[in-house]
Amino acid sequence: MTKLWQTVQLGQHTFDVQARLGTTQTNGEAFVLLQDVDEVFPGVVRLQVGKRVLGFMVNDDGNRLQPLRVPYMPGETLEAVLASNNSTSQSPPPSAAYHSKAHERFAAEMALPPRHSDKPYRLIERNLYLPDQLRRLSSDSNIFNPKLGTVSPSSPQSPQLPLPPQWQPIERQPERRQDISLQFSSMWQLDKQPLQVKQGLVSQLQKQWGLEQELMLRRQLQQSMELPSSPTTLSPFRPHEHLSIYSAINAITAPIPVPSITDVPQSISDDDEEILSQYRQSVLLYQSYLEHIHAGQTEMADAIDQDFQLHFETLRPIMVNHLDVQDIMVDMKQSIQLLQEQKVERLTYIQQRIRAILSNNIEIHLQPTPRLFIILPNDIIQDKAPSTINQFRLYFLCECGDHTTQAGFHSSADDQISSSPGSPLTGIMKKFTMSTSSINSSCSGNGSASISTTLSNGGGRNSGSGWLPQHIHLAKHEGYELDRPIEFLENYGHYVLSLLEMLKYGVSIEDFTVPALVPSQASISDNAKGRRASIESNLGSAVEQAISFLQSWADLHSQSSTNNDGHHNNNFSGSERRLEAALYPKVRLDVNKLIQLKDYLKTENEKSILGNLYRVVTDEGYVRWICLDHYRDNFNSTAIKELQVLVAIEGGSFEERYGRIEISLTTPSDASQFYKALERVRSVQELAITLKWELSFTDAKALRDAITRSSAVIVQLNCTASNSAGEMLNRNKRAEPFWQIMSLPRLRSFSLCGYSGLYRRIMSDVPKNALRVLKLGEEVDWSKDKLRIVELLAMSPELTDLTLVSTKIYEAYHIIRQEALKRCPLLSKITVEASKDEKTVAYLEHGQVLVGMEVVIPSIGAHSRLFDNIVCITSIHISSRASYTADIKVFLELIRRNNALSEFKVWCYVSEFLSFYDSIRRAVMETKDMNQSPSLQKVCLYRGENQLFTTDIIDPEAVTLELLQLNVHKGALLQLIDRFGSKVTKLRINGPQWKAAHSAAFLESITRASLLIERVSARLPSLSDESSQAIGDAPLRPSLTHLYQAVGEVDESMLEDLAVVVKHSEQLKEYHITMDRPFKTDVHRSMHWIEFMKSVSDKITSLVIWQPNGDDWVNAFGAHRFEALENVTFEQSTHITQNDVFLKLMHTGMVNEETQSRNSFS
Repeated sequence: MTKLWQTVQLGQHTFDVQARLGTTQTNGEAFVLLQDVDEVFPGVVRLQVGKRVLGFMVNDDGNRLQPLRVPYMPGETLEAVLASNNSTSQSPPPSAAYHSKAHERFAAEMALPPRHSDKPYRLIERNLYLPDQLRRLSSDSNIFNPKLGTVSPSSPQSPQLPLPPQWQPIERQPERRQDISLQFSSMWQLDKQPLQVKQGLVSQLQKQWGLEQELMLRRQLQQSMELPSSPTTLSPFRPHEHLSIYSAINAITAPIPVPSITDVPQSISDDDEEILSQYRQSVLLYQSYLEHIHAGQTEMADAIDQDFQLHFETLRPIMVNHLDVQDIMVDMKQSIQLLQEQKVERLTYIQQRIRAILSNNIEIHLQPTPRLFIILPNDIIQDKAPSTINQFRLYFLCECGDHTTQAGFHSSADDQISSSPGSPLTGIMKKFTMSTSSINSSCSGNGSASISTTLSNGGGRNSGSGWLPQHIHLAKHEGYELDRPIEFLENYGHYVLSLLEMLKYGVSIEDFTVPALVPSQASISDNAKGRRASIESNLGSAVEQAISFLQSWADLHSQSSTNNDGHHNNNFSGSERRLEAALYPKVRLDVNKLIQLKDYLKTENEKSILGNLYRVVTDEGYVRWICLDHYRDNFNSTAIKELQVLVAIEGGSFEERYGRIEISLTTPSDASQFYKALERVRSVQELAITLKWELSFTDAKALRDAITRSSAVIVQLNCTASNSAGEMLNRNKRAEPFWQIMSLPRLRSFSLCGYSGLYRRIMSDVPKNALRVLKLGEEVDWSKDKLRIVELLAMSPELTDLTLVSTKIYEAYHIIRQEALKRCPLLSKITVEASKDEKTVAYLEHGQVLVGMEVVIPSIGAHSRLFDNIVCITSIHISSRASYTADIKVFLELIRRNNALSEFKVWCYVSEFLSFYDSIRRAVMETKDMNQSPSLQKVCLYRGENQLFTTDIIDPEAVTLELLQLNVHKGALLQLIDRFGSKVTKLRINGPQWKAAHSAAFLESITRASLLIERVSARLPSLSDESSQAIGDAPLRPSLTHLYQAVGEVDESMLEDLAVVVKHSEQLKEYHITMDRPFKTDVHRSMHWIEFMKSVSDKITSLVIWQPNGDDWVNAFGAHRFEALENVTFEQSTHITQNDVFLKLMHTGMVNEETQSRNSFS
């Protein structure tokens, strides 16, 4: 096994220290143990690269892995930093003895005799320095334990000390936050002499921004970072009514009470104006330092510290004769030093958490949506934070950084593209005529019409769209409303809080830089409007309010050990457990949660969940989502537009935000034009190409060259091989170009379908590849192709997902599994397909342990070997018709034997839905009664568009029924509706099969279920004791969400009961009615339909008049004053113009021109 070595340097000495291979704890990432470095350089405490300090690796809970380790960094030289007395010595804990010897320390420092006077200060009373009072946190009654690093409940005997107002957090003092600049302006006037060295910079910034903005920009703000927890539920709260657990843990507090500027030490007389002025300036600086360090504004605090040190040096000679001033000044200086140490510790921990997020790189085939997102308030109201999660929206972040500035990211071809005779469009326009307006319209739909050519490639990042920030920032989008917000917080709350704190505090990690927020720098772009303009102009406040909300919300849900009277329990272990949960949240977001993010956002189009971001891929194959400005700055718009036109001409699609092209090419000439355009565009990451002619060896090589010169990392090919006589010379090597495509270092996913001879038409060895996903559509003949498959697995060490085609499913799975154990340690998914109705999907852990299997088979008999040898099957799908009489015993035995089985899907007749459901449920209940833990929950019985589905087979209320094809026997349908009518979610009534009896049973089932719900909630007697009148009075709760209804061949006698159901269907999302019969065919029946539609008009979403002449229906609507027409979309056959319908409705006075303009016809 190849050993890894890390170069480590100390001074002039350089050694190579062995690195360790990745483990499950480090998610496969190699590492270097600190103790190994310590054996070479004893006393090493940390490692760094240049100015970057490497954080120690942590687990998913945020705990440092033991023994301590740092990531392996090949090609880098790590610098060892040794412990020193000056850097490692810690300030003694603040105590009475510590403060009583302040003058002695100062005297030793100045070589002066110690002070002998024990006269108490006028400024600070000695009795305030008791040890149990030194780290009291704000108005809370918790005391910080310096040994445990936690907060323990204070004892009832502890005296309560009110916190001075000037020590309160800035965010709790809006009047003080607004007056920060005024304080500093006063300080400047008091302190002209020490700050003269900065007057040049100050005067320049004053002219541009004013004094307040200059002071804010002079030292970039870094605000306080507080730790999240993993919340479970949400309750409304009022921000700042209590102290958050995070504040209690993380508050950087001063070890001494804050001196007051109005109190003057006794040794300073009224005549000593210069000394008094210098002293007051020092106190004012100290107060301001505490405010900013508490708020996390560390850069500004550092600037104030420098000014304080200047004042200290100015007062140093004076302190010889003013020992009380000496004590106070030394106390303040030591306090600042202690706070600086606390600040460094916090920054280190913060950096580790943020690094865990930003270094969690996800490859392109696993990342459908942006990974960085936050929540911000809908409306920014100063000093009034939102109180519920419904008042927030989700915003994505642009992941710009080094990858958007490095020269290697730009293509030289991109910079040279222009409309020229050599352009791939030359000659094509001779055959196709396309108007410029239509092309631009098509391009704008993909978000590219407005793209302009990059104006500058320099380091200043000025572009055609203005100054571009080269750090993570808010995407230009209005944000998304949250669906199921409480569940969203349960799954993403800790992750969002970490990202908010990253924006607030600012970090610099690897390729990413996030400057701390500077509210005065926030500006509104010219094209920003509405809500986003408000967010941009108040981003600092928005982030503060979001953090405050999440922290307070988490604190409210960590009160499990709080008494009912509101007082904390004195059980320290309980508090310690709560704090441990808050200190070490899981900050990484797994791929599955990222995929599910779209389910929590309210949007009409799933593809629009991108926040106006564009997907790009780094040289390492990792995905980054960047905003339009950075996309424009990195990719040439002229080449992109040319490619869009070519794709449109060939009838393909170009999803520019994803960098995805899907195209079918019919001739080699068309392919050649497309290849030329593709090579000039560096933003295409995903290619799906279908070649509709038989490929020659020359065609295959041209395809290989085009993909090699492109930037694609995901390639899907569908083509066939040529068997013409001209290909005889190349027959035995015709597949080699496809194997060479697979070996491209950049490629991460490859799929090839339709091509025969892939395994046998190759004369060279299989080259090594870096693929993660591989799908080959040629059927494997294991007697001839086994060695080639084994060789392929050996050359695919990073493969995680493999799909092959074989009619012998079990044999194929067994061979692949056996070889994967030796050659593919990362393989986690094996799919063997015989057809769409027959396949097996196996899930592995570390390429070895089988943890689950999904099976799709036409019947069990032919695959009995699979079930005999594998007991961890998680999902079974019987894709051919099953018979209840013949198969139920086999199914039940299979369910009882496979305890891991969680999903069971069967194709069967609708008339057997009830029989299968009852038998399976009974078997699971019996297994549960035998003290076993059955895993089966999801059961689906289906035929065509009809299905009976349950997410929990034990719970009868978890059932849903969809009836979209009513080709069912009347009796079976009636029985099914009578049992599960209240669970029907989708229904299509378009023929004579649905009778009045079905509507009556439908209504009765809903009524019966609704009454049962009321009885359970109100604890009413049993149904037999209820009168029929009570049934009639029960509130109806239909489950119906989609209803499709036609007029022709439908019995209108069923409308009365159906109208009752529709009126009470609060969950009904879509209700479509098709008028597919002429009005005059049966006027009496047509009038029944008119009355019915009037009664349910507020539920109708689409009304289709599907007749050559719909005038009669339109006139009838007008005559009967059909309401809510503005909510209805009319459609009709091509014989009727859209305007004809509205003109007739307008003639009856039912709608006006304003209504017409609001309606959109399909």
